[in-house]
Amino acid sequence: MYNAEQDIKFIREVLNKTQRDISGIGMCFIWLGIINLFGEVLKNVGYALINAQKEISGFQWKMLRSIDAISFIFICIIFVIYFGKLFRNGNDISKSILKIWGILLLGGKVFTKLFINLALQKQTGVTVEFATTLGKAFSFLCVIIALTVLGILIHDKLICGGALLGIIIYCLFLNWGQVLSITQIHGNSVNMYFYDVFSVLLLSFGMILLGLYVRISGRKKSGNS
Repeated sequence: MYNAEQDIKFIREVLNKTQRDISGIGMCFIWLGIINLFGEVLKNVGYALINAQKEISGFQWKMLRSIDAISFIFICIIFVIYFGKLFRNGNDISKSILKIWGILLLGGKVFTKLFINLALQKQTGVTVEFATTLGKAFSFLCVIIALTVLGILIHDKLICGGALLGIIIYCLFLNWGQVLSITQIHGNSVNMYFYDVFSVLLLSFGMILLGLYVRISGRKKSGNS
């Protein structure tokens, strides 16, 4: 009887620790969403400022085009910070979750850039538009895979269902092929496909909502245990 009670107590402590770690990972998701959202807002502000000027300098274009790279650097920093916290105090499950997200989001982004720029365009001669579309689709797929794995590891049907719904919506937009005018620069439209807009929303608002959901559900499960 004593051993059984000790085992139950140990299992409960492990579950509580796991839920606390996952709740911490939720804060990492929130920061990732905020960084992506801030980067998109900054780009649109940059478009507006450039449109208001009579002449556009090369430096301004370089700064505008470097926003994605700067956002990627900050995302890498966030992953390093949170993985450092989990490395000291987290358990294997929470570490594995963050590793998977890091490999898919960061590694997937690097692989996509290298594959498209160094291999696909130079070796096959495909158009820039096709290569860009393929790269964005691959990045979106990495996020969906990460979401699915997260839902499976923490046994959350809502996250798994959300990942499946995301695939369906993306494929519908991909088949639709319509564009949305984001802004105007000296009479020239800056356009985005609807599936790219959906991908941006997923990586910003979607990540923030995911982080909030993981934190709230983690605390509830931890409290119930």
